[in-house]
Amino acid sequence: MTDEQTNGAPEAAAEPATRQTFLAKLPRGVKLGVPLAVGLLTIVAGIAFATSQPSQLEAAVSACELEGNADARLGDEGTTLTLDMEGEGEGEDDTGTLSFAEILCVLEDLEVPDRVTALMGETRSLDRRQTGDWDDVSAFWSYHPDNGLDVILTVE
Repeated sequence: MTDEQTNGAPEAAAEPATRQTFLAKLPRGVKLGVPLAVGLLTIVAGIAFATSQPSQLEAAVSACELEGNADARLGDEGTTLTLDMEGEGEGEDDTGTLSFAEILCVLEDLEVPDRVTALMGETRSLDRRQTGDWDDVSAFWSYHPDNGLDVILTVE
């Protein structure tokens, strides 16, 4: 009786012991290095992608079409935005050119809470510089009829 008749299955051809897979032929350092290199490249690509994205403030300036406007100044690598509104005065002290609508556009794009915009709207020239915080944004502003509303926004 053959093995095939007793088991009901053909006898599997024995794989020669000398046959090695491709990975088995690679040196151990290469076997460990390839996954590490792939992981490192993935991390580097993720960081490059994250840093190439515009900051929250840069995105607001772009959304409100204020790129290149000297009175919507980005600083500190996109983490600070200074907005200089046009005042009602005609003196040399008022150099701002932004309209209230342009400042409001930026504030709306940044989803400023109503409490902060209400405080901005109620600020008088006697109140000096005011502050407000939400999420990871801080706002500092002052108002004078001659100079308008001036706002500094920072993102952490």
